[in-house]
Amino acid sequence: MHVLAFLLTALSFVPHVLAAFVDAISKGRLQLNIENAMQAWINALGGPASSATGHNLVFAEIQGQRAQAKFCCANYMRFPGPGYRCTWDPEVDNDVLAFHWLASEDQASTLGYRPASNPDDDNYNRHHMHLSDIRPEDLYKIIHEASLWVIRPDRDQYLIYRCEKIRNFWPSLNRAHADPANQFIADWEVRYKLCNEPNFAYRYEFIGTGWMEDSAAQTRPNLHPFGAFDLQSIMMYDSTAGMDNAFTSGIDPTKCPGNPAECALVKRGNGPNGEPGVSLAPILIPSAGDLAFIREFYPWSANIPIGP
Repeated sequence: MHVLAFLLTALSFVPHVLAAFVDAISKGRLQLNIENAMQAWINALGGPASSATGHNLVFAEIQGQRAQAKFCCANYMRFPGPGYRCTWDPEVDNDVLAFHWLASEDQASTLGYRPASNPDDDNYNRHHMHLSDIRPEDLYKIIHEASLWVIRPDRDQYLIYRCEKIRNFWPSLNRAHADPANQFIADWEVRYKLCNEPNFAYRYEFIGTGWMEDSAAQTRPNLHPFGAFDLQSIMMYDSTAGMDNAFTSGIDPTKCPGNPAECALVKRGNGPNGEPGVSLAPILIPSAGDLAFIREFYPWSANIPIGP
């Protein structure tokens, strides 16, 4: 999937992560799973923030007056599918993480708050985590999203990403082709932009942005202080992530993950150009590299408060 998004809120180096739900529905559907996922991180780190565990990480939900629930959206409107409209509550800090429940099976998060040049677009740059209902055995999906991650710029040295196998690639490509703004762009270039340029992908509702390389990460080497690409990171997507269920199977060897050539994401293999690759199984717990990353950016200090 990725490598560690919600923990470094815009890389602000605060000792705690502040979050809120967009509305009462999201709080009711997501709260228990989110609390369990956050606790899984604390357990993996050896316990709460202390000199013994070596970290200063604390998760906290913002509250209103008299400890009442405080939602980050005013004038909230929920639409069919993943969409919603949110006027940000001015009493809530701009970089608070917003939990949003989806009725679909998707899970997604953004990396911190990015102020928009146009105030009307500001909602789309908030620090969102879009989550759906999951089974207890799939808690790792939220543990993954509840992490700090930037996609490494050296992804293709280790992985093969087949953009066209992400489930809504073709409808998104058709929308891009139908847009008059792209009438003079060659087909190969439209495909390239859809698979590699997040803003282009967002415009046509393609969900593949989570797999895209972050070229800007080349100028932020401190985000990857531990060198080697960590294939055991909780932020790694498994091979079936993002695919249509019709093309995956746990028993059919012709489908993903049994047939790596049919998977959206695989580890590079020994064949020509790394093909067909090696399927990636779900990672269930944070790796040693994930934990080192947290301790690097949230080091224990007795001089830093550990609450909001």
